[in-house]
Amino acid sequence: MAIEGAGPIDLDKFKAFVKRQAEKAEEKPEGTCPHCHGVGYFRVKKDGYEYVKPCACRREKILADALAKAKIPPIFRNTTLEEKPADDREGFRPFGGKKRDKVAIASQKKAVALLQDLRDTYLDVFLHGKQVDDLYGLMLYGECGRGKTRLACSLLCDLIYSGLTDVAFVEYNELFKMIRFSIGSREIDYKSVLDRLVHAKVLVIDDFGMEVSDNLVWVLDNIGYVINERYAANLPTIMTSNYWRPIRSDNEEDRDTKETNPYELHHSYELAKVHEETEREAKRIQEDDAYWDRLSYRLRSRISEMCFEIKLEGYDYRKKLGRNRELRREIEVEKNQGKG
Repeated sequence: MAIEGAGPIDLDKFKAFVKRQAEKAEEKPEGTCPHCHGVGYFRVKKDGYEYVKPCACRREKILADALAKAKIPPIFRNTTLEEKPADDREGFRPFGGKKRDKVAIASQKKAVALLQDLRDTYLDVFLHGKQVDDLYGLMLYGECGRGKTRLACSLLCDLIYSGLTDVAFVEYNELFKMIRFSIGSREIDYKSVLDRLVHAKVLVIDDFGMEVSDNLVWVLDNIGYVINERYAANLPTIMTSNYWRPIRSDNEEDRDTKETNPYELHHSYELAKVHEETEREAKRIQEDDAYWDRLSYRLRSRISEMCFEIKLEGYDYRKKLGRNRELRREIEVEKNQGKG
């Protein structure tokens, strides 16, 4: 075989070249599912018939899309409320410090148990049509690093993995940044920002009460609108806060939370001693008139009506993570020095 003006062509080399090109054309991008090759399904034969079977990667993509759409922080998207999960997600284990403080652990276990009950109730109502007159939410409060955000996000993850994908997460401060940006903006619609939060079947508002603004009336109007609309529609709201305290602390005539909220616990002597400094800071913040200006009594009363209130006790888990990182770094440095 020859072409005019060119030398003879080696037929075997030409066939090998064509084969290589065909193989390249069939190659899939890195990360493509090895079972369905990115199609989302594969064919199986049974009893002489051929069936189309959905691939497991399709469910994984649906879950990933739902988690992203809910705006759950990526670091928490693989978590669950279960201590020993059946899948490969990260379970929640109570943290009581080096001495395994019993009150701290009990507090976290109570919070998880209530969240699991709420999760099951939400699934019964929104997926199976169970009728419930009052769908309660949760105000999860306590000092920094106790796992409040992690637990709230784990609830949303469990709901999504169970098939309830119409849920949403928003960070309190970020919400007001979006609202400000939407005013006079063509890129973000003010109504769409709030509608997503108003109509989600389950909503998590993280770091409630963190917004600082010269126009506190404007802040209360916006967050009050979201909470009141959800209350009227019987849609549960989960909130986390570093600053929240039950209304009973303001007025002796207010309801006794110990009777209506069996999940309330108090610091053990040992735990209170460790956190003496942070307790003083928390008390200073609570007594700050500017803070109480941020949350009107009417709004706080509404939240108390529609939510359980749990104080999450414990130790700052972030400090433990920081110490572990520093320890790993020191070990790595020693290894490198030993090699040198």
